[in-house]
Amino acid sequence: MYTVFSSPTANGYKILLMLEALAVSYDICHIHLAGDEQHLPAYMQVIPHAKISVLLDNDNQQVVVESATVLLYLAEKHTRFGGTSPVQRWQVMQWLIWQVSTLIAKPRAAIGSSVAEPDNRLGCSRFPSAPARPTVACVSISSR
Repeated sequence: MYTVFSSPTANGYKILLMLEALAVSYDICHIHLAGDEQHLPAYMQVIPHAKISVLLDNDNQQVVVESATVLLYLAEKHTRFGGTSPVQRWQVMQWLIWQVSTLIAKPRAAIGSSVAEPDNRLGCSRFPSAPARPTVACVSISSR
């Protein structure tokens, strides 16, 4: 059984997708980022860097921080989705690092610019294909 400390973000969703693909039980502790909940003392005991997403493995009390690390941890623990040979494992790592550094980084920078700069000139000029304003879709996922 796992506990996921997360929010409805790309990094949060990918962990939930992995847990669903593994068909394992988990609970979600929703962290309200806009309310700065990640900095509350109760969460700082579990979330050491005040960043989400964080996985608590209740079997061994292991805390795993950062979404990419969580995905690798789950793949290794459940021996699925991580590759079965060294070549396959490196291919998985390459795609995971690409996702973190490229796929997520550009939209995040554009959204960050839209928050810091209300008319979002910087974000729109640097990342013209990203949305000018972030859109949020909330999905409720219950534990198994």
